[in-house]
Amino acid sequence: MSKIIRNFNNLSVNLNKSQRIQAELITSAEKESLLKRGFYNGSLTGCVDYKIQNRSLILECVACNFFELILDKFIEKDIPKILNANAIIEVGDSIILIKRGEDVYSYNGYWDFPAGLVQTQESPLNRLKKRIPMEIGINPKYLSFSDFPAFVEILDRYFSLYYIVKTSLSKEEVISRIKQNSEGNKSLLLSKYKIVHFLNRNKKVFPRSPLIKYSAIKT
Repeated sequence: MSKIIRNFNNLSVNLNKSQRIQAELITSAEKESLLKRGFYNGSLTGCVDYKIQNRSLILECVACNFFELILDKFIEKDIPKILNANAIIEVGDSIILIKRGEDVYSYNGYWDFPAGLVQTQESPLNRLKKRIPMEIGINPKYLSFSDFPAFVEILDRYFSLYYIVKTSLSKEEVISRIKQNSEGNKSLLLSKYKIVHFLNRNKKVFPRSPLIKYSAIKT
């Protein structure tokens, strides 16, 4: 089950640097094995609480290690929800989805938005500006980002922020760039009027609730 939050017009991320959550049950051999498979070994932002005050969404966060995202089913403690930023990139009457191809993640083969897990030394928007060129080959200079998320989805393991992103590129230019993206993910332009039809035909879509919410807003 997930929860969607809307109706706020500002975002504040408060990181408690004095508190850090560490994975406890991992050997050096297991860590080396994960690194060889491509797992990120760094500090991520975990959301432990949130509130809406004067239409501002305030997140209380701590630093986490990426391995916790993998091991949280086996560690007997509560793991903060990992903060991630998602880009709903509008190209005319369509949006961009990518088909994940990494073996690292459990949603390999799923359609998803361009997205990234937020590290502790960056903002959600800066994470998106780094990830989008890697995932779909579009330079951020051709994009304009909303100042705050259009909505948020709270899941068991993630606190997901969804930003509306517009591009100055034509549809033809976007198609050319996403065919040459550096990470090799398959991409498509999905008409916002066909989102429900797409979801009915494709079971392997990770952000189902946000797509339905976006479709309701835009159609």
